[in-house]
Amino acid sequence: MTYTHFINSFALTFAPFYIIFKCTKLAEIHANRILLFGFLGYVFTQLFKMLLLATFATSSFESLQFEWIQELFNVVVSFLDILGVNYVLAKTPLDGDLKILGVGLGWALAESILTKFGPLWVGTRSPEFDWKFLIAGVESNLHIVLFISFTSLVWLWGRRR
Repeated sequence: MTYTHFINSFALTFAPFYIIFKCTKLAEIHANRILLFGFLGYVFTQLFKMLLLATFATSSFESLQFEWIQELFNVVVSFLDILGVNYVLAKTPLDGDLKILGVGLGWALAESILTKFGPLWVGTRSPEFDWKFLIAGVESNLHIVLFISFTSLVWLWGRRR
């Protein structure tokens, strides 16, 4: 039973990436490299953000007061996602909508693999059924739309300049 639950949750989480890739022109032009650019862009951006937050951010548990400087630093670190997507879009050789779709899909795939696969692998092997893995699969599907939209907004912002 746990194997069936794992297969269902895994398919709900990761099958939409395969379907989107195969049903668009990304599969026709063999755009695996574009997905890899988006994937690696997400990984390096998150590693850099983690390094900055671990080095310069202070613990918010030390004081109960609101610190403007700390929150401003968190906003600047979050801005690195925009810079990361913009950099990946600038280095991607395709034009237009395929570039947006490929980078956004790679970015969403990296987010799903790095945040959902570990808990999915460990948690669905337990003897009882838990809804949180199906909810994580639906959340992963929503993140596909979110990251493709985010990538298109960054592309439009970069085109404006």
